[in-house]
Amino acid sequence: MQGKPCQSCFLFLVAFLAGGLTADKLQAQHGAMLGVPRQGRVVSASEISLRVGSANTPSQAPPAQVTLGLPRKSTATNSGAQAWSGDWSQRSGLSISPPPAASGSPSEEELTGREPRTSRPATPSVIRGAVDENYLSGVPASYSPPHAGTSAATPRGWFSHWGHDSGLGPYWEWFHIRNTFQSDHAFDEFISPVTNPFFFEDPRALTELRPVFLYQNTPKGNPLFAGGNIQMFALQGRVALNERFSVVMPKLGFIAFQPDPPSPLGDEIGFAEIILGPKLTFWRDDAANILAAFGVHFEIPAGGGDVFQSTGSGSVVPYLTFGKELLDNLHFLGAIGYRAGFDSDRSDSFFVSLHADYEFYRILYPFIEVNWFHYTSGGQVLVANFEGGDLFNFGSTGAGGEDIVTMGVGGRVKILGEQLQAGAAFEFPLTKSKDILDWRLTLDLIWRY
Repeated sequence: MQGKPCQSCFLFLVAFLAGGLTADKLQAQHGAMLGVPRQGRVVSASEISLRVGSANTPSQAPPAQVTLGLPRKSTATNSGAQAWSGDWSQRSGLSISPPPAASGSPSEEELTGREPRTSRPATPSVIRGAVDENYLSGVPASYSPPHAGTSAATPRGWFSHWGHDSGLGPYWEWFHIRNTFQSDHAFDEFISPVTNPFFFEDPRALTELRPVFLYQNTPKGNPLFAGGNIQMFALQGRVALNERFSVVMPKLGFIAFQPDPPSPLGDEIGFAEIILGPKLTFWRDDAANILAAFGVHFEIPAGGGDVFQSTGSGSVVPYLTFGKELLDNLHFLGAIGYRAGFDSDRSDSFFVSLHADYEFYRILYPFIEVNWFHYTSGGQVLVANFEGGDLFNFGSTGAGGEDIVTMGVGGRVKILGEQLQAGAAFEFPLTKSKDILDWRLTLDLIWRY
């Protein structure tokens, strides 16, 4: 009875050792089954090379190398080896050549005791144990790129989506507001005009503060001022919402005059009309150095009646302005617009302004400017045959059909480049009709962002 336990122990030991030798043989026959770390570390073929099959069988195919860590799209295998299209490659991400079938060798299911594998559906995103491009870059499988011209960090509202979906995407960006409010510096070789400062608008989208001072002498034959003087101090402000769209306020300030005898007026000072409105640079070609803008000014008669700044209900002033560079140093600017009153108290007029300058060293710009005002209809407030140009709208009953053309010569200097500039112009009439302008001196200073 005592020999049977010893005999049983001896048989158990022999079976254990035989099983270990069989496992080592199976491992050498079928190769190692390794996966790629979840972090996606790529292991090249030169670092790990596993040979499959037994070298003792002369009829076997040349041994193949196992390439680990390649992306799913890769089909890299050794020459002479064919990629195994079985389910094991889909699960593990390995490209392994199967060992040649040996007669009488047991199958994997018989050795492991597991049920035969069935085909599984391909995983749509990242396969565990394989390196995928999206997996390496940290991009979720559900990621979809944003629409062109949009930022993935800034979701669009329904209004913006409507603009892009309507086919107006390129033009819709004209009204996209930037949070920097920086001026358009693609045309820094241009300068802003000086004369007709409240209606001759620069076509660029700019962010700036611009104080303007006017000193004007009136003709002695004018019955209202009789050779007296007029002063105007205005603060202009402009904000560029992007490189095309801007809001301008060219007139905000005070006006004063000191008429000479026998004028019926006395010395007066008061708040001036306010002018403001939007502007859109619809043509902007920095390669050809040409640009054009359309804008609308609104004249608000919020000033004092003693200084003729509250006539009627105001006016609307649509205008076009353009700019072009020639010969690298010669620049042209122009503007055309119409001042239409909201009621019959104010006079209506048409204006054209032209500018030409020549650049010296990107610092000094001498220029010449011409302005033409043509009054299409008079008002119903003042019985007179003259009007007030860009300073007043008297509502003169006899202003219809009157014309005045002026010329201004001057220069602009860029003290600190685009950031700080100063301009000056001396203006005088070219026509026999002078209205209230005998001569004028205009000075301005620009702080531009």
